[in-house]
Amino acid sequence: MIADPAAPRAGPAGSVALPREADPAAGGIWGTLCVLFAVLVLAAQAWTWGSTLTYVGKPFAGFRFEPTLTVSSIGAASWSGVKAGLAQQDRLLAIDGVAATTPADLWRRVRSVPVGTRIVYRVTGDAGRREVPVPTANFTAFDWIATILPHALVAGAFWLIGILGFAMRRQNAAARVHLAFTTAMAGYFALTTEYDYEGALGRIYPACIFLLGGAALHLGLSFPIRARIAERLPWLVPALYAPAVVLGGAAAVAYRPAAQAGNPLYDLHHTLYWDVGAPWLLLGVAGLLCALGARAFRPPTLLAGQQAKVALYGATLAFVPMAVLWGLPTVLLVDPQAATLLANSALAFFLFFPIAVGYAIVRTQLFDIDLVIKRTLQYAALASVLGAVYFGITVGLGYGLQTVLPRGATEVTNAVAAAVVAFAFAPLSYRTGRFLDRVFARGTYDATLVLFDFTHAARHATDGQALFEAFRVALDRSFRPVAVSMAVPKLADFTAGDTSAMVLSEPLLAGSESLGVAAIGPKHSDLPYTAGDRAFFAAITQQLALAVENNVLINRIRAQERVTKELEIAHQVQAGLLPTLLPDIPDTRLAAHNQAALEMGGDFYDFFPLQAGGWGIVLGDVSGKGMPAALLGAVCLTLFRAIAPHHSSPIEALEAINRVLLRHRASKKMFVAVTYLVYHPDSGWVIGVNAGNPAPLHSGVAIASKGLPLGFAHSARYCDFELLLSEGETLVLLSDGMTDARNDQGQRYGDDRFGALIAQHADADPRDLISAVNAEITEFQGAKSLYDDLTIVALRRVVGA
Repeated sequence: MIADPAAPRAGPAGSVALPREADPAAGGIWGTLCVLFAVLVLAAQAWTWGSTLTYVGKPFAGFRFEPTLTVSSIGAASWSGVKAGLAQQDRLLAIDGVAATTPADLWRRVRSVPVGTRIVYRVTGDAGRREVPVPTANFTAFDWIATILPHALVAGAFWLIGILGFAMRRQNAAARVHLAFTTAMAGYFALTTEYDYEGALGRIYPACIFLLGGAALHLGLSFPIRARIAERLPWLVPALYAPAVVLGGAAAVAYRPAAQAGNPLYDLHHTLYWDVGAPWLLLGVAGLLCALGARAFRPPTLLAGQQAKVALYGATLAFVPMAVLWGLPTVLLVDPQAATLLANSALAFFLFFPIAVGYAIVRTQLFDIDLVIKRTLQYAALASVLGAVYFGITVGLGYGLQTVLPRGATEVTNAVAAAVVAFAFAPLSYRTGRFLDRVFARGTYDATLVLFDFTHAARHATDGQALFEAFRVALDRSFRPVAVSMAVPKLADFTAGDTSAMVLSEPLLAGSESLGVAAIGPKHSDLPYTAGDRAFFAAITQQLALAVENNVLINRIRAQERVTKELEIAHQVQAGLLPTLLPDIPDTRLAAHNQAALEMGGDFYDFFPLQAGGWGIVLGDVSGKGMPAALLGAVCLTLFRAIAPHHSSPIEALEAINRVLLRHRASKKMFVAVTYLVYHPDSGWVIGVNAGNPAPLHSGVAIASKGLPLGFAHSARYCDFELLLSEGETLVLLSDGMTDARNDQGQRYGDDRFGALIAQHADADPRDLISAVNAEITEFQGAKSLYDDLTIVALRRVVGA
């Protein structure tokens, strides 16, 4: 039975694992510091490469030494110092009988004699005090490649691994801590050379060791998810980096490029560097591995357990070969040249660990680590079998052919063995894989855990692609099909893998409605789907159907919200096109009102001065409602503002605007009713044209004037009217929304009733008149919504006002 996916999920020991917030140290100043540190380390690497290249072709002592005149552990076995018997940590006491003081003294002595000159060094170390003659040597390009390039390449690789992980998952807390860890490791390897060659940056080398230890512990607290102790103790993370600041800073202060006798702070620097820094680094690495092991075997979530397994697998590939390659020379007493080669090769293996951690952070769907182990066994077994076959053929057939082909037996046996191995590889690989599938991978999985993780991920999926990814991840964690598809017409079709052969499919149902279909291909293991697999697939597709239905509804709501938001913005833009403050026209009082029936309206009005004197007053009404009418209204308003001021005659202005509108209008079914006046406030003289609007009202009396709306016909002809607006008289312009207002019974307000209403308030101030009109229309409509856009403009001549 599959448990309720919404319930908290218990870990392997019964503890409940709940989602936890990301590490707060991963953002803000921490992320900035990580990036800044990465930039500084990159600059340090470039500096080290450039500074060490200057040594090529110049004499050197035949060994590397630290700033304290201590023989370094890094060097080529062919160097004269190694051959002469100098060992790591031997301290140089004197050079040709003269007490050694600083590295500069040694460099001056080396470069003052021809290459090959023996210089006698008095040293002390594990072998006691002794004198060692060492010939000077020429530092060649091969020496640089053998001793410096490996560290430089490893440092660059660490830096690149961290940057790539951070660039791909910069919002992930573990990715930023991983960047700090890899960057500190890059700094450690880059500054190793700088320290041994008395470089300018050698002072901060010990600080990198402390920083690396703190970053390793921080990574253990942050990967795959943040540890609970870091949540309970927020000061813990900064405390991990305190040794880098305090002890690393003290080591930098105590740093003096001089031998023990000439450097009273030598013991302090050496103690901080070796006796404190190295154990701190080992403690950090050990703590990181312990944290990974705890999360791999007691995972808080299934994904976290997979990530920890991947990291542990990388640690195994990194540390085991390193231990072997570093230990072999001592155990087997191999040649020093081979020992150097093995030690440098071990550096490359160390990259497996940060690569594994970076992969686990970057990839949302990890490879199955159990499958990786199984495949490792598969190819190890395959290599063993094929190797035995190849050896058997070359030896057995070789002995048989030696009597027949004494000279060509080796070539024939090698060719036959290679052909047999080539032809046997594919079938043997298939059979080995099937055997290991039966033994190690029988398709077992915890359906409850997988279903819980999928339900949680699907609940947070914001689009169809994210939902499909969650579905694919869930299937990969269960029976790992070679192909997955999800076809949802209301979202999209999503596929992964080769979908040419699908073996299982389930409809996505929301009640009786079919939302689409989900299908999967055969398993990677080639095992058949069991009844349990089919039941789980049916259960997970039910959850997928619910998530698809929610996603469709969310998309629909978002679309509606987007349209509503766009309409609100458009309404604000339209409102901004209309005059917010009416102009101050001499001897005249003005008032205007506009109200759209929908979110957007097609009515507009405006007042503008004319170049020939007087004022232009326009009121327009676009046919229809909503966004199209509003857009055309905005166009017409713009045309009036641009064209009308240049014409003293309203007829000429309308004809010019009509020509432009007909040439550029998008729809032949839309037109614009307009009332346009040329008003001279000094005399009260009005010349007007009414093109399709209700008749203007002069103190409540309709002015007979008709004409075709703008945009109706190319041959439209307009007739104007003239009147003298005396003191105290009112002129009202209106759109048909005023007279076409409807009540609950569907009755129209009407032109006569509206004329009587204006006549009743003809002596009132224009603002009071419009308030009275709005109150009357509102009362007449009752609860019924507006039938059409309402627009009214009132103009009253008041001489001396």
